[in-house]
Amino acid sequence: MLKRGNQLTAFLIKIGSVLIVFYVIFLLGKSIWTNYDLRQSIQKLNSQIATLEIQKKQLADLNLYYASDPYKELEARKKLGLKKPDEKVVIIAAAETKNFQDQLTQDQLNLTSQTDTQSSPNWILWLDFFTK
Repeated sequence: MLKRGNQLTAFLIKIGSVLIVFYVIFLLGKSIWTNYDLRQSIQKLNSQIATLEIQKKQLADLNLYYASDPYKELEARKKLGLKKPDEKVVIIAAAETKNFQDQLTQDQLNLTSQTDTQSSPNWILWLDFFTK
């Protein structure tokens, strides 16, 4: 009977040892997975930090440009119509601008008609070349 009790005790110890080993393996796997997940999060956050630092530098440069004298002068010229004392301003009349726009439109129409001609078959282009 003692032998049977010793066998039962040995069997329970083996089962307990196997369960403890599986539990330790489970905890180790869980900690490895958590570590991997945290590293991925850290990597994403580091890339976001790098992007935000680039944006911060760009905004600082833009702020520096907006505070500069050449920018202020340019805006004063554009919005307020100011000029330097020795500078001459040329105003283009609206009629000249209209003529320029009409010429530009005509040039665009000529260009589109040329591209239509170029899309014709080659033998028609040769025929037009010799007959015109």
